[in-house]
Amino acid sequence: GGQTIGVDGERKLEPDNILLCTGSRPFLIPGIPFDGKRVFESDSINTLKYLPKSIAITGSGIVAIEFAQIFARLGADVTLIVRDLNPARALSKIGLDKDLSAAVLADLKLKNIRTVKGAEAVEFEVPERPRPVIVKLAAPGGGPVKSGPQELRVDAFMAAVGRVPNTDDLGLQRAGIELDEYGDITVDGAMKCKGGTHSIYAAGDVVGRPFLASTGAAQAVAAVTAMFNTVGD
Repeated sequence: GGQTIGVDGERKLEPDNILLCTGSRPFLIPGIPFDGKRVFESDSINTLKYLPKSIAITGSGIVAIEFAQIFARLGADVTLIVRDLNPARALSKIGLDKDLSAAVLADLKLKNIRTVKGAEAVEFEVPERPRPVIVKLAAPGGGPVKSGPQELRVDAFMAAVGRVPNTDDLGLQRAGIELDEYGDITVDGAMKCKGGTHSIYAAGDVVGRPFLASTGAAQAVAAVTAMFNTVGD
């Protein structure tokens, strides 16, 4: 490959292969007043400047559970808000088998993490600290929560309900690259992007679940290996 200098000093690269690792960003639930101070998503929570005495976390995936365990270990009172009435079923949706799901749920109980099932956060009051954030709950689709509190008063709130791949404004459609309904890049077994005639590969969160660092690293190794195996073809 090579490069040329275009209009306004822009560089035009002509590589033999391209590997897309543009990652993802948290999915932001409409209506939640994210401020990075008391109401967080799974990225901004890393900028937290105080240790909450209590925190409510909405979500039932790996990220939500990991942060629930982290805050519980740090001594916070943790409440996990789960849409599904059956948390084990929610865990099965992200690929955990029944034995692993049972172990995870048992660990949550062991750490005294309260789980409010069949609920979602629908309304917020966010005053300055030390006054509590008031999180009003409802059953998915409306109506009161069947078995649990109708509101929570916590020091902080976090939403961890999935991530969105960073595929916007990359010109993927012009290259004929296929995206699924969630905006994830579709790839074959060698991590080569499907669609079009090109040598473009993708790895990590940009190809979708499970959004794990270890998975992304393994995918990148597979993609680079495939690139080298096609050199000279």
